[in-house]
Amino acid sequence: LQVIAGNRRALIESKPMQMAEGRLAYRSGRGTISIAEDISLHSKERFVIAHEIGHIELHQETKTRPICDEDALNEHKEDSQPLEAEANEFAGELLMPRDMFVNACDGSPPQLEFLKEIASKFQTSLTSSAIRYARIGPQPAAVVLVKDGDVQWYWPSPRFPHNYIEYYNEPPHPKSGAGKILNRGEALEETKVVKARTWFGDHAPRDQYFHESTHYSERYNRILCVLWEYNLDI
Repeated sequence: LQVIAGNRRALIESKPMQMAEGRLAYRSGRGTISIAEDISLHSKERFVIAHEIGHIELHQETKTRPICDEDALNEHKEDSQPLEAEANEFAGELLMPRDMFVNACDGSPPQLEFLKEIASKFQTSLTSSAIRYARIGPQPAAVVLVKDGDVQWYWPSPRFPHNYIEYYNEPPHPKSGAGKILNRGEALEETKVVKARTWFGDHAPRDQYFHESTHYSERYNRILCVLWEYNLDI
């Protein structure tokens, strides 16, 4: 990443930042990528740098230079913050090239234990690896982030059967894996089978079920969930 940024005459620096993870100052073919010095995870630091390189590659003609905070780095819906969503997609492709990522998945389902191995292989965060799987992985999947007790965002694969989730900005269903972590304090690091209506309400068929794999981060007070369809015939 240092070489890629250098080829674009962009200096990478770490500095104190408030309410931001990264910032780009770039004009006339040169500039500076600033990353927050309190980022403790190397994988997250790499994603922030790749995200800012994405802004250089895609948005040089754009006058607006947004400050990239935690929400921006988790934005993958182009109808919300299109510049941030495009920069995140660019970062995912840069750090986890399609062919290499698909080959590494080797048809495996998106259990978070497996995605941790993927994240280690590509030196990426668990969240970005899960979203990359949902985008191009072998099985249709959806990623849910629960932060401070409420569902913050939902990212489904284009092939996933539900485009919308029942819960936004409110706690997940108590019978979901994430809900059990919140209500019982269970630090579940395993895969459960849950009814589809647990996440998608009455919009889901009564006989539809999903695998739910969860990872709880006490440090950040958030739960990462990955959902993929459970086949009753198996």
